[in-house]
Amino acid sequence: METATPGCTIYYEEAEKDPRPHLSKLYREPIRVRSKVVRAVAVRADMTMSGASNFLLQDQLLAPLVHVQGVTSMSSSLDQAPGQVYKDEATVTVEHMDGGKPGYAVFYSDTGEPASTLCPKYKHPITVTQTGRHRMCFIAMAPMYADSDEVWIDFVVMRQVPPPYISPPPGRYKQHVTVEFNQDSAGEEPRNSSHAHQAPVPDAANSTITFFTITGERPVPTGENESLAPGTHRFEKPLYLTRIPGPAGQADRAFKRYDADPAEPVRLQVRAMSCRPGFIDSLETTSEMDILDQVFLSALVGLFCVH
Repeated sequence: METATPGCTIYYEEAEKDPRPHLSKLYREPIRVRSKVVRAVAVRADMTMSGASNFLLQDQLLAPLVHVQGVTSMSSSLDQAPGQVYKDEATVTVEHMDGGKPGYAVFYSDTGEPASTLCPKYKHPITVTQTGRHRMCFIAMAPMYADSDEVWIDFVVMRQVPPPYISPPPGRYKQHVTVEFNQDSAGEEPRNSSHAHQAPVPDAANSTITFFTITGERPVPTGENESLAPGTHRFEKPLYLTRIPGPAGQADRAFKRYDADPAEPVRLQVRAMSCRPGFIDSLETTSEMDILDQVFLSALVGLFCVH
């Protein structure tokens, strides 16, 4: 934009309304037009404001259609739902709506900022493997056309917590058994980057929580300050499970008392799963254990005759 009167300041609006000095946009350099209409006025302190000038584009590009594909899942039971979650990776594809226009191109930003000509051009599907929250912007541009509307997408990529190992293995045990849950340290921690907008998470060893039941029912994980569903427990220390609870056993406080008929084993079906903030809940692990009583034989006395 320019004016024949020296010393003027130009204000403009990208809409069908009159610009107002000091309230509308100040023109400093050439602009990319993002709407069909631009109206501008020239202002100088010792002169009357000019009339409004109009610039009209014949058409505006249609916004591209953006799709996100991948294996969807629920977020961690320890977190509030962050939105659409994809396991391990997500693939972003663009469907061009005005691809036949000369010079047509779609630019995208994956930094959370609006897209511009300084951003990469979309050429093929974009595979996102970086964990965390992603916010992307897409816009279509072509010479002598108004830029399309911006298209924003938000999604989250998460890893899955490895399932816990239950020890000892399934089997039959005499009178009592001590059960532990060991967490595999494999799996990637969520990372922060300019592309993934996510707060840091605590160390994995301290933030993973294992939930379990001993009745064969599915554990129901909850947040740290929420009450647990009946039958679900958080693993805090090795479980001492015995047929006849003793004063030192955890079983006599938190678990069912296993006073059983000596002729019948106590059958346990341990089911466990692990949760970690910023991760998808693990798969479940199941182990079946029988606790048997010990049979005490009385001494046998025999009489022998010697010939």
